Amino acid sequence: MLTRIISSIILIPLVIYLIYTGGIAFTAFMFLINLIGLHEFYKLCAVKKIETFSYPAYLVSALYFFNVHFNFANDSAHKFEFSPILILGFVFIILWLQHGKKIAGSIITTAATTFGFLYISVFLSFAVYIRQLAHGEKLLFTIILMIWAADTFAYFGGRAFGKHRLSPEISPKKSTEGVFTGIFGTLTAACFSFVYLNVPQLNLAMYLTLAFILNSFSVLGDLIESQFKRDCDVKDSSGLIPGHGGILDRIDSLLLSFPFAYYFFAMILK
Repeated sequence: MLTRIISSIILIPLVIYLIYTGGIAFTAFMFLINLIGLHEFYKLCAVKKIETFSYPAYLVSALYFFNVHFNFANDSAHKFEFSPILILGFVFIILWLQHGKKIAGSIITTAATTFGFLYISVFLSFAVYIRQLAHGEKLLFTIILMIWAADTFAYFGGRAFGKHRLSPEISPKKSTEGVFTGIFGTLTAACFSFVYLNVPQLNLAMYLTLAFILNSFSVLGDLIESQFKRDCDVKDSSGLIPGHGGILDRIDSLLLSFPFAYYFFAMILK
């Protein structure tokens, strides 16, 4: 627990600073998180003897984040323009590379490589899109605060009151009681955000609605990554962050949340 707290004390101020600063520094940081997350995912695939085309994925993800930052930063209409071309281009590259290799395992290799890029690179890139919205720093702080509250309240609530396992085969320690305390934590974070991080176009009902939905994505994202790790028979995606595991262990709840939150905000903040 002490190691976990020390790691948080070091990392949290850095994340807050980069979100507040925004710009190329924030995009570069998110790309780095994406690169490490991709590496961890493809390492999990290797544990299951699944071959992946990791280096093309790293290269295209770099181009993708470059496009996300510079295209969106100069486009107030929130269009994606070249991003779909890069995504389609990546899929074609993987299909072309697979065509020249052995037939056995071609489906799983293509699927795993493509899924890793979409699940991590594309989903995570929505954090950059959110930051470029009006009041983007407040919106990102709100999302992360809600997810952090959901995870923290669920963890301690589950330890204190947990009796009914939510999904014993996937995550034996996660309980239904923990989910409900997580909802309470998310709603509390929503009220805090409404008071101290308020965006004029968002009322309290919108914050509370977002809290309920993000809490659901938080639980689902955590269970998805736990299922991957359970399949590979590993405890953490890596040992990169002392006391916390790997990057995927830290962002699993955010990956599903960022895309939804972006469209939620983009529809409201005209």
